Amino acid sequence: MNFIYPLLAILGENFGKVTEKLAFKKTNITPPQDIFLSFIIMFVGVLIVITTFGHKIPKLSIGLFVLVVVMVIVSYLQNIFEAKGLKAKDLSFREPITDIKPVLISFLAFILFPSEREIKYIIGIILGSIILYFGNRALKQKLNIDKGTIYTIMAVIFSAILANIYKLGLETIPADFLFLFRTGGILILLLLLGKINFSHLQKRGALYALTSGLLYLIGSLASLYSIQYLGLNFTIMLMLLGPVLIYFLSYVVLKEKIPPRRIITSILLMIVVLGITFK
Repeated sequence: MNFIYPLLAILGENFGKVTEKLAFKKTNITPPQDIFLSFIIMFVGVLIVITTFGHKIPKLSIGLFVLVVVMVIVSYLQNIFEAKGLKAKDLSFREPITDIKPVLISFLAFILFPSEREIKYIIGIILGSIILYFGNRALKQKLNIDKGTIYTIMAVIFSAILANIYKLGLETIPADFLFLFRTGGILILLLLLGKINFSHLQKRGALYALTSGLLYLIGSLASLYSIQYLGLNFTIMLMLLGPVLIYFLSYVVLKEKIPPRRIITSILLMIVVLGITFK
């Protein structure tokens, strides 16, 4: 039953990413507007989950409170850079850069958590990332370091840090409350920074943002439950299959051209992940 969590995480987060990209591509929505609207949906959604299942709020020590504050700040930076990167670059351009994220997550987890040092999963993550990198990399394309590229690189770094903060927080805080603290904290931070103005926002842009928020709610909560029950490295290895879905959605929804080598990459990646997972 626990294996449904990484599957939902892959579907929710990648469909959410494509919907968010559509918002930037087809409407005048700005990154702060997009983040605020999507996080409202996520915050309300996780509140419904908590009240429905009758969970009690955990007691936070000073150490846990500091951890939550750090998580909110890191998550805010990750979301800002992620949204700006999505607005500036096609999904297919971003994939070669984001392929390094699983290795960064696994490297930090190996250092921080003895339970995350199972060699076969680490090998699978490294091998899968190598396959993704060479499959995504255009043979004669140079990496142009512009603002969109820098935003994407920063988002990857903060995302890797955030995943390990999740792992640390989940040792004492339930997944749903950790997500509640994260989403609520970011909403408060956005309001305090005063970057929210909806006067010129198109209705379609708001609808895209709310829809992506619902999809991210499913994906992010499922990802947290997967880390909690299956471990961080195991979850990350399974989520290496996410780019396969991105290729498909980029082609079908966003009409981006997908080179044949990426189809081959997808097949190789599925073989590696499924082979190591069910060995």
